[in-house]
Amino acid sequence: MVGERRRTSLPSVQAASDNVAPPPSPSQLDRTATAAAGRCGFESRLGAMKPRYLWHLWAKALGEKTGRTASEADQVAVIRSIIFFTYFLTNCFIVAGVIRHWNN
Repeated sequence: MVGERRRTSLPSVQAASDNVAPPPSPSQLDRTATAAAGRCGFESRLGAMKPRYLWHLWAKALGEKTGRTASEADQVAVIRSIIFFTYFLTNCFIVAGVIRHWNN
């Protein structure tokens, strides 16, 4: 009939004990933790990075590659780094002055 909903049977549900896996042994947990730390550990990733690759990331973070050659692009990145560190140092002095005179 129009507007009437058909009743469907629900799938049978297995007992909860059928789906539970046995707990892992301590040796399995140690191997899993060691493997995960080796793959995802921050220290291991930083240790694997070469200085040239870190410089490449830093230069990319400063902005678009500018220059006709790789050495010219590196020189531009050095100048941008100097500008960034002067801004950073200036900001540190401003914040230190604000903290020093906070309650005056």
